Amino acid sequence: MDRERLEALWARFLAGDPLSPEEDAALAEALRTDPAWREEVLADRRTEGLLRGLARAEGGSEEFAQAVLRRLRMERDASRFVGQVRRRIAAGRAGLTRRVWRDRRPAAGLWAAALLVAALGVVLAVVATTRRPAGGGRPAPVASRPDAPAAEETAVERAEDPPRVAVEREPRGEEPRASEGRPPDRTPKPPESVPQATPAPTRPEPALPPPSTPKPAPAPRTESAPPPPAALAVVEKVEGEVSVLGAAGRRGARAEERIFAGEGLETAAGGGLASVRFEDGTRLELGSGTLVEGVREAEGKAFLLGRGILTAFVARQPAGRPMTIRTPHAEATVLGTVLALTVRPGPRGWTAIEVREGRVRFRSLGDGKTVDVPAAHYAVAGPRMETAARRGGVRTASFQDGVSPTRRYEGTRDATIHEGKSSVNDGSSRIVWMDGRTRDDVGDDRYALLRWDVTAIPAGSAIVSAEIEVHVTNATNRLSFPVYELRREWSEAQVSWLQAAAGRPWQVPGARGDQDRGAAAVAAFQPRAAGPYRIALDSELVRSWVDQPAANYGLILADAENDDAVGFESRESPAAERRPRLTVTFFPGGGRVR
Repeated sequence: MDRERLEALWARFLAGDPLSPEEDAALAEALRTDPAWREEVLADRRTEGLLRGLARAEGGSEEFAQAVLRRLRMERDASRFVGQVRRRIAAGRAGLTRRVWRDRRPAAGLWAAALLVAALGVVLAVVATTRRPAGGGRPAPVASRPDAPAAEETAVERAEDPPRVAVEREPRGEEPRASEGRPPDRTPKPPESVPQATPAPTRPEPALPPPSTPKPAPAPRTESAPPPPAALAVVEKVEGEVSVLGAAGRRGARAEERIFAGEGLETAAGGGLASVRFEDGTRLELGSGTLVEGVREAEGKAFLLGRGILTAFVARQPAGRPMTIRTPHAEATVLGTVLALTVRPGPRGWTAIEVREGRVRFRSLGDGKTVDVPAAHYAVAGPRMETAARRGGVRTASFQDGVSPTRRYEGTRDATIHEGKSSVNDGSSRIVWMDGRTRDDVGDDRYALLRWDVTAIPAGSAIVSAEIEVHVTNATNRLSFPVYELRREWSEAQVSWLQAAAGRPWQVPGARGDQDRGAAAVAAFQPRAAGPYRIALDSELVRSWVDQPAANYGLILADAENDDAVGFESRESPAAERRPRLTVTFFPGGGRVR
């Protein structure tokens, strides 16, 4: 297409006349392939940019000058200019200059030239004023603005917006200038009629770089570090020794400690307690000697309760995302309730659940049996345990002659066997003694025997805890006396150092044979003062007494090397509250053992 035809198309484009798709395409192609003609058109475009900036300078000549600076910086790039023309052709929008030129074609050249001269004069005045200090001398340094690129892009977007003819308001008493809806004054004004801009000392505009200066390349974008993982829960309360278990190892827990995915908590036996709160308000309370591992929340809250006692106050969970608590023996699925879980680890361990509010689905991992446990019910899962929902909850029973379970209870048995009096029975004394090797080593060891009838506890029950309490009359100051399980039946009225009952001798005198007692201690007895003294007993041993009453032979407290004698009141004590007592906490079984 020849130059004359192109100029005619360009004039029609600026005037806002519609072009056919073929004419649009021809104009865009010429801008792309003809550098000389593109530079001529670009000069016209710069003039249009100045006129647009002047029309929008409602805040005064300074704003107009700054707009001109930004516009010139943007439009010195010919390729960007071509892109702008392409976008405007595609959008079919008419610019401010098209409307002005359509109304004033006879005087368009003269009018545009006059305004261009005036605009350039304002630019030079503003730049000189901005860069020169008030008192003369060297020009003040121009502060760089990190938001300059954003300002340039804003200028481009403003230039492409649909036009609004609105110019600076004149002071009262003077002739108003053109505003939206009114034709602007067609008489070009000389440069001196444009007021000088007052520089803004707090935000100086950077100087306009020479046209030949290439635009610096943008700084390479650096990838920001990934955000830290969000905590799943927070430790609210800590008592005693409590540890957080994570991938990096074990760390001491404290209040406001955060728990992340995959971590857990462990409370020390003998006094460690902790409380943990999730974001939705769900709260876990860990008793002493409790282990929680692998906390996660991918498809609902879930963790492993390895041992101990856990009370959970579970907020209502989202549909399809229940809270899951897994133990070595069972799995509890919770939608929103209050419950307590007790886990006894080991080969004969078990898991008991007590539901206080709501309903929990409870599945035994041993036989796969699943039961729904409603409020005020419990269930137990484990080897030789029958999994069923039963009404009630955890119970406590005490066994003490003349006191409990009833005043008629007389199921306690106790005695002392004396090496120095090997054939003498001492089953009716008010004091039961323990003593080991004496100073002169004359063979005067004394051992204590104890037994309780616990048949009041149903077979198949899950024993949560067991504790012995005696009233000490003579305390030890150094060593402890180990407590062993007896494996042979004995008679309180006939037992001695030599025999368990009349005509039935011990395997080794003093019940020291492996058929007489167990090899491993089940508890330790070491009172440091006279008065009540408690011993925590192995719950599995008590469970064997409950499930098999005929094999309940009781305990022996003995140490041949401990010469620090200890005594406590027997079941014959006149003060009933000082008699030996066994207290058992349990979940009642189904009355039979599988």
